[in-house]
Formats: sequence, C-alpha cells, structure tokens
Amino acid sequence: MTLSTERPGVWLPGLLPQDPFKERYWVHPASVTVLTLEPGDSLRITDPEGGQRAELTVLAADGSGDGSAIGARADAPAGVLGALLGSSVTGADRVVAMLAERGVDASDVRAVRLFGEWSAPGASESFVAERAATAIIASASGASVVEGGVPASDLL
Repeated sequence: MTLSTERPGVWLPGLLPQDPFKERYWVHPASVTVLTLEPGDSLRITDPEGGQRAELTVLAADGSGDGSAIGARADAPAGVLGALLGSSVTGADRVVAMLAERGVDASDVRAVRLFGEWSAPGASESFVAERAATAIIASASGASVVEGGVPASDLL
C-alpha cells in the first residue's frame, strides 16, 4: 500500500481552465454584445456550430464608424442593429439608446460581415485593437429551419 501526503487536485472534466487574461462572452442569436476595446486588446469571434450570420460594428469615441481601429473595413449595412429600431425584443431599446447617446443612427450603421450560412463549425475571425474603440458583435436570428434555413446558434 502506498501513502501520499500530497493533496489530490480537483478535476473538473469538460470545463476549460481559467485564464486570468482572457474574457469570454456569448452572443446569442438575434442579439448583440457590446465590448470596450483598448489598444492592444485582441478580439476573436468564433462560430462554434457553423452557419451563423454575424456582424461586427466598431465605433470610435465620437460615435463614428471606425473599423480601421481593428484593421477591418465595414463593408455592409448593420442589419441586426437596424432591426432593433422599434423592436420589442428584450434589451433592444437599451442598445438603440446606447447608440443614440454616442450620436449613432442605428438605421445608418455599417458592419463587417463575419460569418454566414457557408461558415464551417469552429470558424473564427481575430482582430487586434490599434486604438480605443467600442465593438458591437451582432448575431442574426436567421431563416426558419422549416423554410430551409440553418438553425441559429450562439457565437463565442
């Protein structure tokens, strides 16, 4: 028989180890997550299940579009943010109010399209902030599965 004076470690199978330098946020279908980026911050957006349409809008402190702050170009209308105008979805009014406080018209915002029906499971895009900015990650609800659409899923 072998005896040990060492304390056994705690094992949590299936859970990711904590990294004190990494923050994780979920972006649920038909919703947005707003993050403040500082120079040098890295941002990685992942489509774990694939096929989820996503948009990334980047704003400067004055409310103007600033995709170049993360080395990207806003090449499309921000459809998810525009759809929040007049929407009864929980929290839509808070997002629209936050944009209005910054002088941003949600109906006229541009975004970087990240993923779509074509994206493979685990697809990701990475960015590094060159200057302070606000990042708005939006996930669309998508077409109904009954109508032949891809089921909406979370982004990470």
